[in-house]
Amino acid sequence: RGKIINALSNDIDKVLHNEEKTKYIKATGINISNYRESKLRYGKIAICVDADDDGMHIACLIMALLYKFAPEFLKEGRLHWLHAPLFKITSGKTVHYYYTEEQVRASKVKGTQQRFKGLGEMKPEDTKCMFDSNQWMERLTWDDEVPELLEGLMGDDSQPKKDFVFSRINFEEIEV
Repeated sequence: RGKIINALSNDIDKVLHNEEKTKYIKATGINISNYRESKLRYGKIAICVDADDDGMHIACLIMALLYKFAPEFLKEGRLHWLHAPLFKITSGKTVHYYYTEEQVRASKVKGTQQRFKGLGEMKPEDTKCMFDSNQWMERLTWDDEVPELLEGLMGDDSQPKKDFVFSRINFEEIEV
């Protein structure tokens, strides 16, 4: 159904009446007016999105939603990042999955290489690697900088976003 509403840059009434937000919160078992760990449906949640800018934005929207309505969930370390592989190299009957370009470059495996554009183009047998010994899931940890970072990236003030982008990109090196 698309992206959930940005809980940090929209009016609270609009966020509270957003269908995607409601379904997401209901699925987790989070009560936004009375957070109780014992009422959660799951001990942890893993974000699994495409490894592109759009996927990162969706992940930030989920983090913003949890930060707005259940910061305790984040502080308890219940949010995880389940990475999807970017590459598959098939060598004979053996299949290898890689999560970064660096891993592929360092690999000595020769064979047919496929780059996944997103989860939607992966076959079911490819997604299984995310749940076996090849799994790359990391716990997202809370620290004192999280609120400022989330508010800066997802809040309604555009200046922190602009500062973030311009502090990390050298536009003189971009070729047109």
